[in-house]
Amino acid sequence: PRSTPLYSSAASDVYKRQPLSDLSELDQFIINSSDIISFHSYGSKKEVLERLKQLKNYNRPLLCTEYIARENKSTFEDVLPIFKENKIGAYNWGLVSGKTNTIYPWKSWDSTYTEPPNKWHHDIFYQNGEPFSNDEIELIKNLTSKSNK
Repeated sequence: PRSTPLYSSAASDVYKRQPLSDLSELDQFIINSSDIISFHSYGSKKEVLERLKQLKNYNRPLLCTEYIARENKSTFEDVLPIFKENKIGAYNWGLVSGKTNTIYPWKSWDSTYTEPPNKWHHDIFYQNGEPFSNDEIELIKNLTSKSNK
């Protein structure tokens, strides 16, 4: 294609910048060519902070497009304040328990559950609109309210 020389030229300059060490050359090119960087993070508070330290090197707006895996220590309590403090847009995977069964952890693909887990994996609300955790809802309201900006 006609764009190949452009990519080749751009790529030679792109790799001179601060790369993420665990990305392929193609990933490096893509991230350096993006206006906005979106990422997933199902890790703990510590892992999120490490990822942000890497991604901030690219000086682009950040958007976390998937997070919350309570069993993996990816919780609203630990992660949402980090996103707010760093002005990172975020939305979690799952909202209402239902069709997709995302209250169950990833290991449910090869394990049998006869009842809902004590700690939901992703979702926030029961089908009737009641929250899984009132504390989480209050935290979300507090961190996203206009009076707290």
